[in-house]
Amino acid sequence: SMEKDGLHCHLSGAEAQVSRWLKQGGGSPADIAAEVFDFLARTVSRMILAASERTGITQVLIAGGVASSALLRGMLRQRILKQKPDFHVCFGKPEYSGDNAVGVALIGARQWRQEEESTDGSTVTGRQGTL
Repeated sequence: SMEKDGLHCHLSGAEAQVSRWLKQGGGSPADIAAEVFDFLARTVSRMILAASERTGITQVLIAGGVASSALLRGMLRQRILKQKPDFHVCFGKPEYSGDNAVGVALIGARQWRQEEESTDGSTVTGRQGTL
C-alpha cells in the first residue's frame, strides 16, 4: 500500500500474497515472478513520479541490487516515460548494482579520509592513490 504522499510504501501485504500463492499453488513460479516484477515496477515508478510532482525533479538515478535486473530497468523506464516522456531515468552499471559493496566502500573511504584529515590536516595519498 502507498502512503498518502505517494513517497512511502508498505510491501508486507504483497509479500504475504506471494507467500500464499507459493504455498497454495496460485500460479506457476514464472507467473508469480512476473507479478512480483510488475508490482515492484508499479510501486517504484509511482514513488518516483510522486517525488517528481512534489519536488520538480526531472531525472532519477536508480541503483542497488534489484536495479541490476534488465527486466526491472525496462519496466521502470517504460512506466515512468509513459507518464513523463521528458523525464530522465538513469541506472548505475549492472556490475555495480548487484549489491551495495561499491557504495559501502566509497562511504568507508570518505569517512577514512575525513578521519585522517582531521588528525593531521593533510590529504591522504599513497596507498592506492589519492582518496
